[in-house]
Amino acid sequence: MQLHCFFCEPGVFAAWRKVFPQVYASITGMVARFNPRQKQGLQEIPLDRLLLETDSPYLSIVGKVNRPHFVGDVALLVAAHRGERTQDVLAAANANCRGSFGL
Repeated sequence: MQLHCFFCEPGVFAAWRKVFPQVYASITGMVARFNPRQKQGLQEIPLDRLLLETDSPYLSIVGKVNRPHFVGDVALLVAAHRGERTQDVLAAANANCRGSFGL
């Protein structure tokens, strides 16, 4: 299961995971506008359950229509909010995408 356009309130992902242990959280460009509580919720998502998305047309970082090439920008912000390296976030999201979609 994928929580599409997940906005990351604290404790919410853990609640979903209790019911659906294999759930993934998909983060959009809205991460650029996360408030402190949402940033806290983002930190609670295990790296092996994290996906990045740019397919929501109006949830981009820059206020323009989303495009796939913005995924690196989303990863950069996710990594910054989580205190992790961008390449680790990208590698995990790539592995999670392949695993969750059977690619």
